[in-house]
Amino acid sequence: EIDRCVKQLKEQDLQQYEILLGRYAARVSDKQIEQVLGISHATLLRDLAQAEQFVLGVVVALKLSLVC
Repeated sequence: EIDRCVKQLKEQDLQQYEILLGRYAARVSDKQIEQVLGISHATLLRDLAQAEQFVLGVVVALKLSLVC
């Protein structure tokens, strides 16, 4: 389910997906992500927070559906 969620994020917002993957899967530094994507640190932080909230929302929804 998480994989499907991440794929959905990729379809919705490629930049958020790339930031999330860079940070958590590839363990790339923020500075490197900013340079590759050509974005500011503020943009990275904003998009990372939005991507994390998206994934968290899916996880919460999954937990609710398992409980019900």
